[in-house]
Amino acid sequence: MSNRILYILGIIVLCSCASSSNLKIQKIDFSSFNNLNIDYGTLVIDNQFFNKIEAPYIDYYVPEKLGDLVRRWVNARFSLKNNNSLIVLKTTILKANTLAFPLNTDETIKNLWNDQASLRIEMYIEAYIELLDKKGSQLAYCEVKAYKSKELGENISLAERDYQIQEMTKSLLYDFDRLAVDKVKDVFKDYASNS
Repeated sequence: MSNRILYILGIIVLCSCASSSNLKIQKIDFSSFNNLNIDYGTLVIDNQFFNKIEAPYIDYYVPEKLGDLVRRWVNARFSLKNNNSLIVLKTTILKANTLAFPLNTDETIKNLWNDQASLRIEMYIEAYIELLDKKGSQLAYCEVKAYKSKELGENISLAERDYQIQEMTKSLLYDFDRLAVDKVKDVFKDYASNS
């Protein structure tokens, strides 16, 4: 009888491993992003978003934090057009957060990380990109905002939940990138390379 129970448990473990093997979380890669050539000499990234460790903020839990990704995006997207320029390209990250809210009123944020919980995930990125002259006066600026929301139902595994959150993060970052590139090309056209 105990051998039969061990056999059944072994099959359950193998089946659960097989289903989660399709949920490979891949980190976001910026190597395929083309540089935006802007006439600046100094790049500044200013983090002004709150990275709270309290409900409903769950930035500490997600596979890749939005704030880290936006900083990596800035470094990947912008390249120097003129090394002798006195212009400063400053990106201020105003929001870069992931939040989770229980859908069931009986659940609390403490219960969100069990397989029975259903929740709504919200993600925000907001950045202010500006060019400043040597005196700090603003030459051009644009503000870029991106938002995503998704409901994750009950009875999905924690691995599936992590995978869904990572896929949502990728989608949000690509939306942010598309919006930012369009705005930068339009607003900073007097300081951009023709190539």
